[in-house]
Amino acid sequence: MKQIITILIVILSFGIKLYSQTNDWCITGQIIDTESNSPIPFAHVATVDYKKAVITDDNGFFKLCNIVGDTASIIIHHTSYIVKNQKILKTDPLNIQILLTIKDYEQKEITVTSNIGSNLASYIPGKQMITKNDILLTPGLLGSPDVVRTLQLLPGIQAVNDGSSGIYVRGGSPGQNYILLDDIELMNPSHIMGLYSVFNPLLTQNVELYKGNAPLHQSEKLASSIIVNTRNSTNPNSKWEGSVGNIATNLTYNTISKNNKWYFSCGMRRSYLELIKLASKPLFKKENNYFENNNYNFYDFNGKLRYSDKKNELTASWYLGQDHYLMQQNKTNINVEMQWGNKGAAFVWNHHISPKLSIKSTFNLTDYTTQLNLKVLNEILSFATQYKHYRLRSDVLYEHKKHQLRIGLSSTLFDVTPQKLSIATYSDSRNVTNSYSSNSSKLYISDYFKISDKWSSYFGFGIEHYLLQHPNSEKNVNIIEPLKDYSTWNWNSIYTLNYKVSNYNSIKGSYSYTAQAIHLASVASIPLPSDILMPATKKLPHENGHQFTIGYFSQLQPTNWQLGIEGYVKKIENQLLLKVNINNETIPNFDDNFYKGDGLAYGTELYIKNNIRKFHSSTSYTLGWSKQKFPLINNGQWFDAKYDRRHDLNILVTYLLNKRIDFGMVFLFATGNTATLPTGRY
Repeated sequence: MKQIITILIVILSFGIKLYSQTNDWCITGQIIDTESNSPIPFAHVATVDYKKAVITDDNGFFKLCNIVGDTASIIIHHTSYIVKNQKILKTDPLNIQILLTIKDYEQKEITVTSNIGSNLASYIPGKQMITKNDILLTPGLLGSPDVVRTLQLLPGIQAVNDGSSGIYVRGGSPGQNYILLDDIELMNPSHIMGLYSVFNPLLTQNVELYKGNAPLHQSEKLASSIIVNTRNSTNPNSKWEGSVGNIATNLTYNTISKNNKWYFSCGMRRSYLELIKLASKPLFKKENNYFENNNYNFYDFNGKLRYSDKKNELTASWYLGQDHYLMQQNKTNINVEMQWGNKGAAFVWNHHISPKLSIKSTFNLTDYTTQLNLKVLNEILSFATQYKHYRLRSDVLYEHKKHQLRIGLSSTLFDVTPQKLSIATYSDSRNVTNSYSSNSSKLYISDYFKISDKWSSYFGFGIEHYLLQHPNSEKNVNIIEPLKDYSTWNWNSIYTLNYKVSNYNSIKGSYSYTAQAIHLASVASIPLPSDILMPATKKLPHENGHQFTIGYFSQLQPTNWQLGIEGYVKKIENQLLLKVNINNETIPNFDDNFYKGDGLAYGTELYIKNNIRKFHSSTSYTLGWSKQKFPLINNGQWFDAKYDRRHDLNILVTYLLNKRIDFGMVFLFATGNTATLPTGRY
């Protein structure tokens, strides 16, 4: 640890010295569409003498360095936007946002098409991005746009079932997805048992998707990293926005201070299924009214507060959400109640020491709980789970010539209760609680290296120390075998190599190895309170996976067609499957309730996208296999996983009639879920 601290001090000292010895400075910012508030990729940003110039990336960001003097005038060009000149002061806040207005030719409406989803600009193969416009233009269930449902139309992403917001990524399980909302990790991103996702579409600015080979600082789990970023408006006027759907309402608000240093946004969604109960009262008798005795509601509330100046950016964000379901059958005296929800917050400090050196420090916390209460006659069963973590992370990013070097440290405290069971019957009464506390400390380093105009690479390596502390005996009952501390070392790595065939064609390959400390054992295909989150133990070590990916990406000119084809192979070890104790056997410890086995997934993905004025379309097709093998199941032979989906075809077509009206259509064709039917009943 002393060596790590020494390295960081040396880097910081070097950056401070570098900053003090130069008067040059950099202009960093983002180019934004005035109307849609979406980023504009491939815009040309230059000084007025055109001696220095850059192109914005696929997120609309740019960095123009070697500026001399206290002021600079820049000019921004884009074929579809009005040219804009802007004066920048050295004392202005970092990451300025510049608004461009769409060109108006003879007062005829034009539609700007964006290449933001293109893989050409990314050094990570398989990275894809969707924007707020993509989400709002995608037809959704019951007329409500949905972030996850838009993701499901991308190649390699399969829905748990039709209409569900659960996802499988390249043969991985839902528990192998690392999901972040403004740096807050969410464990169950769904409402109404999977029909809606927890992300507010009106607040979402963009979503970054990495399919198993994310940069090391954004990688925690095997299958994917899904990074959801809420919007950062530059409109000086406060703005309310809302929508009314078939079962829920949505209201958002955002504002920015006059000096552009403070920004605030928030949004809340609430179902109103209770109105059905009120409407049904005049139509049915109380004892025959299903809606009188049954209820379902959900809500979510999230937002952020940001402060930024020339050297610092401070952000506080939060998320609160919960589902509640109640079913009462008075005739049979059966009552069922289920509820689950996420709570979380994140605090981020991004400090720029110099134009080439910055530090990002993040503290986040996550609290996910589930509760199931069942009453049959006078017999009562209650089952609850809880997952908490507290994570502190700090990254140092240093840019030097052709390198982008990142060094990071993180420490995470996990507090997991996979089972809190209470049973009260005529013949038995039991209370069983199992709780685990563990700590994960990581050190990682990565480097993006632009070898030449055609070749570039990304390398990342991390090492983790994991400690499962001795469980508290007061929280763990019915334990036969003594519990001991468990300590282990793990590593993570990623290697990518990119070859730019031309300005519009590239070939990319990668290998990644990931170790995951938290297991998810699901009973059903949709998220339910029966899902069990379990930390790694000596008997249930880290899940780990190897993934190889190679792909070809092209943008066909002079048209706006985008084409991508990828192949992947993934090998997974130590994944879990819940045992069903039908014989009421005595189980020594809670971690004996699981099967431990391996997984294998491989396949090919095809993606075609086109934007022609008002007509947009995308087609994705995945041919994939997902298999599992457990020593005590199927004689130890490979079998198709329940989330194996051989064929998955998605076609999306939208037509923009005008600024207020658009038409959309989605066509889905997919292989059904794997199931084994019983041969008889006894």
